[in-house]
Amino acid sequence: MRSLWGRLVAEDELRPRVASTEQAPEPGTLGSALGGLIFILTPSGLGILAARTLVTWIRSRVGDVTLRVTMPDGKHYELESTSVRKLDAAAIQALTESLAKVGGTDPAASE
Repeated sequence: MRSLWGRLVAEDELRPRVASTEQAPEPGTLGSALGGLIFILTPSGLGILAARTLVTWIRSRVGDVTLRVTMPDGKHYELESTSVRKLDAAAIQALTESLAKVGGTDPAASE
Protein backbone atom coordinates (compact mmCIF):
# COMPACT_ATOMS: atom_id res chain seq x y z
CA MET A 1 0.00 0.00 0.00
CA ARG A 2 2.94 2.31 0.54
CA SER A 3 3.76 2.04 -3.17
CA LEU A 4 0.20 3.17 -4.02
CA TRP A 5 0.52 6.06 -1.59
CA GLY A 6 3.81 6.97 -3.27
CA ARG A 7 2.17 6.99 -6.71
CA LEU A 8 -0.68 9.17 -5.50
CA VAL A 9 1.46 11.75 -3.76
CA ALA A 10 3.75 11.90 -6.81
CA GLU A 11 0.86 13.68 -8.58
CA ASP A 12 1.03 17.38 -7.66
CA GLU A 13 -2.75 17.75 -7.83
CA LEU A 14 -3.40 14.73 -5.60
CA ARG A 15 -0.66 15.20 -3.00
CA PRO A 16 -2.63 17.55 -0.70
CA ARG A 17 -5.75 15.37 -1.06
CA VAL A 18 -4.32 12.01 0.04
CA ALA A 19 -3.66 10.99 3.62
CA SER A 20 -2.55 7.69 5.08
CA THR A 21 -3.84 5.96 8.19
CA GLU A 22 -1.65 3.81 10.40
CA GLN A 23 -2.69 0.67 12.21
CA ALA A 24 -1.17 -0.80 15.34
CA PRO A 25 1.63 -3.27 14.68
CA GLU A 26 0.86 -6.96 14.86
CA PRO A 27 2.26 -8.67 17.95
CA GLY A 28 5.89 -9.58 17.34
CA THR A 29 6.44 -7.03 14.56
CA LEU A 30 8.26 -3.72 14.56
CA GLY A 31 6.60 -0.42 13.75
CA SER A 32 3.15 0.37 12.52
CA ALA A 33 1.63 -0.68 9.22
CA LEU A 34 -0.13 1.47 6.68
CA GLY A 35 -3.79 0.79 7.39
CA GLY A 36 -5.43 2.69 4.57
CA LEU A 37 -5.51 5.74 2.37
CA ILE A 38 -8.02 8.57 2.50
CA PHE A 39 -8.83 10.57 -0.64
CA ILE A 40 -10.53 13.94 -0.58
CA LEU A 41 -11.89 14.46 -4.08
CA THR A 42 -13.98 17.28 -5.44
CA PRO A 43 -15.85 17.64 -8.73
CA SER A 44 -12.82 19.48 -10.13
CA GLY A 45 -11.60 16.59 -12.28
CA LEU A 46 -9.26 15.11 -9.69
CA GLY A 47 -11.35 11.94 -9.63
CA ILE A 48 -10.20 10.98 -13.13
CA LEU A 49 -6.54 11.55 -12.17
CA ALA A 50 -6.98 9.44 -9.03
CA ALA A 51 -8.78 6.73 -11.05
CA ARG A 52 -6.01 6.63 -13.68
CA THR A 53 -3.40 6.39 -10.95
CA LEU A 54 -5.26 3.54 -9.21
CA VAL A 55 -5.69 1.56 -12.44
CA THR A 56 -2.05 2.09 -13.44
CA TRP A 57 -0.86 1.05 -9.99
CA ILE A 58 -2.93 -2.13 -9.78
CA ARG A 59 -1.93 -3.16 -13.31
CA SER A 60 1.73 -2.89 -12.31
CA ARG A 61 1.45 -5.19 -9.30
CA VAL A 62 3.22 -8.54 -9.38
CA GLY A 63 1.06 -11.28 -7.95
CA ASP A 64 -2.53 -11.01 -6.87
CA VAL A 65 -3.65 -7.75 -5.29
CA THR A 66 -7.16 -6.65 -4.34
CA LEU A 67 -7.85 -2.95 -4.00
CA ARG A 68 -10.89 -2.18 -1.84
CA VAL A 69 -12.51 1.25 -2.00
CA THR A 70 -15.03 2.29 0.64
CA MET A 71 -17.06 5.41 -0.03
CA PRO A 72 -18.31 7.76 2.71
CA ASP A 73 -21.83 6.36 2.21
CA GLY A 74 -20.53 2.86 3.03
CA LYS A 75 -20.57 1.44 -0.52
CA HIS A 76 -17.64 -0.86 -1.32
CA TYR A 77 -15.85 -1.44 -4.62
CA GLU A 78 -13.07 -3.92 -5.37
CA LEU A 79 -10.50 -4.22 -8.14
CA GLU A 80 -8.39 -7.35 -8.52
CA SER A 81 -5.04 -7.15 -10.26
CA THR A 82 -5.54 -10.47 -12.04
CA SER A 83 -8.67 -9.25 -13.81
CA VAL A 84 -7.39 -5.70 -14.48
CA ARG A 85 -4.18 -6.92 -16.14
CA LYS A 86 -6.25 -8.80 -18.75
CA LEU A 87 -8.10 -5.70 -19.95
CA ASP A 88 -7.50 -4.12 -23.35
CA ALA A 89 -7.12 -0.35 -23.83
CA ALA A 90 -10.85 0.29 -24.32
CA ALA A 91 -11.76 -1.70 -21.20
CA ILE A 92 -9.10 0.13 -19.16
CA GLN A 93 -10.55 3.46 -20.30
CA ALA A 94 -14.07 2.31 -19.35
CA LEU A 95 -12.84 1.12 -15.93
CA THR A 96 -11.05 4.42 -15.32
CA GLU A 97 -14.18 6.39 -16.22
CA SER A 98 -16.31 4.18 -13.96
CA LEU A 99 -13.94 4.74 -11.05
CA ALA A 100 -13.98 8.48 -11.66
CA LYS A 101 -17.79 8.45 -11.55
CA VAL A 102 -17.69 6.51 -8.28
CA GLY A 103 -15.40 9.27 -6.99
CA GLY A 104 -17.94 11.90 -8.01
CA THR A 105 -16.24 13.16 -11.17
CA ASP A 106 -17.78 13.24 -14.63
CA PRO A 107 -14.89 12.17 -16.89
CA ALA A 108 -16.41 13.99 -19.88
CA ALA A 109 -16.34 17.28 -17.96
CA SER A 110 -12.63 16.97 -17.12
CA GLU A 111 -11.42 16.66 -20.75
